[in-house]
Formats: sequence, C-alpha cells, structure tokens
Amino acid sequence: MKEKKNLETITLFDYPSPDRVSEPASIEDFPFDITDEVSEIQITSNILGEGGMGIVFEGQQRYPNRPIAIKRLKKRSAILEQFLRREAMITGRLAHPNIIPVHILRPSGPVGPEVIMPLLKGNNLLDILELGNIQLRVALSVLDQVCNGLRYAHEHNIIHRDIKPENIIVGEYGEVYLVDWGIALDKNDCAHVKAQMVGTPAYMPPEMLSGEPEDVTIQTDIYLLGATLHHILIGEPRHKGRDFQETIDYITRSEQAIYPDHIFSELGHLANNCCHHNPQKRPKNVAEFQKTLTESIEHWDIMKLISKGEKSLQKLRGIKTTTEAYPIFLETRGLFIQASQSWPQATSSKNGLINALEYMIQCC
Repeated sequence: MKEKKNLETITLFDYPSPDRVSEPASIEDFPFDITDEVSEIQITSNILGEGGMGIVFEGQQRYPNRPIAIKRLKKRSAILEQFLRREAMITGRLAHPNIIPVHILRPSGPVGPEVIMPLLKGNNLLDILELGNIQLRVALSVLDQVCNGLRYAHEHNIIHRDIKPENIIVGEYGEVYLVDWGIALDKNDCAHVKAQMVGTPAYMPPEMLSGEPEDVTIQTDIYLLGATLHHILIGEPRHKGRDFQETIDYITRSEQAIYPDHIFSELGHLANNCCHHNPQKRPKNVAEFQKTLTESIEHWDIMKLISKGEKSLQKLRGIKTTTEAYPIFLETRGLFIQASQSWPQATSSKNGLINALEYMIQCC
C-alpha cells in the first residue's frame, strides 16, 4: 500500500507521527444493537470509511425505510464529541447539492454522538487519482463542482479548513460532494472556538499554523483549493516533507511550484496564485478561482495550442542565428496569436507572444 505521509487531518490533541500507520478499526469494536426509539436506526454492515477522528458505518433507517451512513467517533473525549456535534450542526445548515445533508444528529448516547446521513456509494478523489482512473479534464470538472458547494458555505460564513482530494467524494452516478466538515469554522462564532492547530499538513496554508480562528479567512480555503489543484495536476501533495518538521517548513515558506512542461501554464499559474504565502495575494474569493478554472476547462483545445506554442518558444530560444530562428518564430507567433484570438483572457498566450518577439529582437 502506498504510504500517505501528512495526509491525515490532525488536531492539537491527536498529532500523528508522519510515519505512523494507524490500525484500522474493527467492526467488532462497535455494538450493533443501538437503535433509536423513533426512527429505529441500526448498523447493518461493515465500515465504509474512517478519518482522523471519525468512523462511518453503513446502516438502515426503518422510518422512512432507507439505507444510511452513521458517523461515530473512533475514540471518545469531550473535545472530539464537541467537534462531531459542531460538524453536524454546521453541515445541517448547508443545504446544497455538493454538500451531504444531515438526516439526524443524536448529540449523545451510549457510544457518544452520532450523525445520520444519506448512504453515498462512490470513491474519494485521492483514491481515484492514485488509481489513474480519471482524465485531467474530468478531475478539474470535479473540483469545479466542489467550488459550487464551497461558495455556498462561504456565503454563510463557514470556512471548511480541510479541503483535499480525500475529502472530495465522487458518487457512482457522477455526483460530487465536499465532505468532512469536522474542523469547519463558523466565522460568526470565532469567540467560542478554542485556538488550536488543526488541518492536514500536506495541504495547509501558513496562517493555519497559528491555530488562531481569527487568522482563518476565505483565502484559507482558496489556498486549500490551490493545493488540491496542485495534487490533481502532478499527483502528489503540495507539501511533501520527509517528516513533520520538514512539512511545516514547506508550509511556512509556501514557495511557488515549478511545474513540468506538460502541465498547462494557466493551471499552474492558478495553483501558484492560490498558494501564495500572503493571503492578500491569492484570488479574493472562490468565484475568482472558479472563473479561471472553468475557462480552462471550456478552452481545453486552446490550452493545447498555448502549450504547443510554449514548446515552440523553448525550441526558438535554443537557436542562435536569425536564418534558423525566423521560421520557428513564425510558427510560435502564429500559435500564440491564434490562442489569443480564441481566448483573449489567457495571459500565457500574450506573454508567450511578447517573449517570442523579445527573443527575436535580441537574436537579430
């Protein structure tokens, strides 16, 4: 199994060692006979999944008769129970197609709080990416749908704080959900939230290192969107340290990534802009991020032209004589002009054309 370092959501009270692989929970560790007097909810099958603090079972609700997912805590503590209840209260307020609704919150009981949700069959985006079962354009469309749910949450002053491929679920019918709102922050309730470092180090922005709720803004989620885009583009997390401290150093610096030539420059620029160490230099909101993302998806063939022009420009820069350079320049110029005419907002085609002209002036 591929090792996943620093991908697990952490809290101040449960810091994982980057090299620790937790033992999976066993179905025998949880009772099957917990029922609700009103709705008669019961666990019926195996564990569906588990995260840093929660575990999800498949279950059945009798009234109405439907399959459900039941989320409980892996281990009980007052703080963890508060997190799970807060997650249910926040998610329950967010009625949006890209956010899984909450059917029932049982705030307390023999096994602690339980959250009852619809049963969703599908896979998380991290597993899909690792299996290579998705085209880049489709993965970007999935992220575009995530943006819809996130915009809705931001309109209600909710910051997710843990956006990553593992928390994006693609259902068997193509439905997309942003899940695991366990450390989501209600900006209207910051005064009652204890300062503590939470999040997933492999994607975390530098302002989350302080643990102060006041430091978290919409730009925090923008960074996480950019880090998720980065993972989609190159298949690995934004911060890939060999140990926890090195990962923290990567977070603190948040340097601009250098992408391989096969990565469309528009998408690379977008990921880097989102992951700027200064929150004020990032896109101001999800709509701004989504605009560039959707334009890239819609102008996919144009991005191929731009990519071809950039490769031609690299070839041009390797030629030192005007006679040899001129036909390559004409080809490069033609590609960038065609791209600019079809997609005027694409800055990479304009920059490419300027760079080609400047090189020819220097070459001549």
